[in-house]
Parts: sequence; C-alpha cells; structure tokens
Amino acid sequence: MRSAWRVLLVFAAASASALAQERGTGENTVIAAPAAQGGDSRVQVAVPSPPPPDFGRHPASVPVPAAAGARAAARPTAFSAIQARDISAGRARLSWAGGERIVRPGDSLDGAIVKSVEPGRVVLTRAGSAAAEDLIVISFDAAGRSRVRVYASADPGAGPPLPVR
Repeated sequence: MRSAWRVLLVFAAASASALAQERGTGENTVIAAPAAQGGDSRVQVAVPSPPPPDFGRHPASVPVPAAAGARAAARPTAFSAIQARDISAGRARLSWAGGERIVRPGDSLDGAIVKSVEPGRVVLTRAGSAAAEDLIVISFDAAGRSRVRVYASADPGAGPPLPVR
C-alpha cells in the first residue's frame, strides 16, 4: 500500500512540475521531496509572490483629435495671398489683392486691426465669436511669401455646455 502512495506522489509531483512549466513558471516552482520513512510525505508546491507594482512616472502618448480651432487655422485665409515688399519696425509695404498698401499699427486690414509690425512679421487681431479676439500672425520668408497662423481664443465649433443633472 505504501508503494502505491509513493507512485502516486511521484506521479503528482511530475504532473505539477509539467503544469508549472506549461505556465512558464517552471524555474520558480519548488517541489519538496517526500520525507523520510515514517514522516509526512505530502508534496508542497510553492510559487514566489509577484514583484511589487511600479507606481513611478512613465512616458505615455495618447492620440488626441485636432481641435476645431486648429482645423480652422489650417485652412487658407484671405491673408495667405499677402506678399511683403518691405518690412521695417512699425511699417510694412504689402502687396495684396492686386495693389500695394502701407500698413502701420492701428490700421485696419480686411476687418482685422494691425497690432504690431516688426521685420518678418505682422500681427493682427480681429473680433471672433462671443466677444473673443482672434490673433493672426503673418510671417514672411526672405522672398516675401506669407505664412498665416490664426490663434482663436474660443473654439468656434463648440456648442453650448451640457446641462448639469
């Protein structure tokens, strides 16, 4: 009868070892040998505890859809056709809509007010939606071609806020 138990113990130990190796924890599994005659001959299977969680900061990236203001700024505007002929501090000679015009801070340009003129850049503001102002920055390269960026202080595509329940 004792030999039948030993065969059963060896079979149980072998199947536990095979099961642990299938799970990928074979090198971490400890199987105790049966005790000497007359002692307790149970098989003990022990698996180490998992490592503690890491709560440190890690870099992550999350895809974010472009805002409506960014899409509106990417569209060509009437200011895209402007070319710079001469720009100095406080004064710019611009070619636009078939003619030339000299602009200074405070002048109106297609519904926008010129805020500042500096070499290579003209900054304008225009009234946006809901009493907010949009900032328009027109940068010029060495050939006089313009690059227009519109910074909206309010999202023109945003709807009313959701009601609180």
